[in-house]
Amino acid sequence: MSKAACKFLGKAKGGAGGPAPAVAAAVAALHAGRARDLEATGALADAAKHYAVGGRPAEYARLLGAWAALGLAGEADLFGARAVLHLLALGKGRMGEAQELHGALAVSGLLAHRSPLEHFLLLVFELQGLVDSYTVGKSGASAAYSALLSSYRPSLAGRDSRIFALAQRVGTLHFGVPPPPN
Repeated sequence: MSKAACKFLGKAKGGAGGPAPAVAAAVAALHAGRARDLEATGALADAAKHYAVGGRPAEYARLLGAWAALGLAGEADLFGARAVLHLLALGKGRMGEAQELHGALAVSGLLAHRSPLEHFLLLVFELQGLVDSYTVGKSGASAAYSALLSSYRPSLAGRDSRIFALAQRVGTLHFGVPPPPN
């Protein structure tokens, strides 16, 4: 599965609503295959990029666990949190996949120690549940997410500024938080 093939299928359109479901599934499968190929060569960072859009949360979690094992044990939660937030930052239709990835990471032990990053993710999923059940309206969701960002900013930005930027994007896409000024 070549990089050129991934790009070609990624550009396929099915009308104004984006790629047709069959094309989207083919693109995801192609990305998952490319991720496996890259992982086999040891290119874990590149493989992770393809798993993020490959629609295979369990495989993505397995890769993240293997990659995190190569680093410092205290940084394992960063791998998981960054991946979950990255999925959420890709668009509104990714909440279910992000929750699946989160669950697989928790089962694998990568997020099992309940760090502040893990708490933040759990609260994001809880807030999404409240939004989905119409318990919290648009302005309430925005205010609640903004409060979460403010409360967890030391844990998010203090360890990795990229995670905080992803969290801000998630707030904009999913909860109506205005984007930060440039």
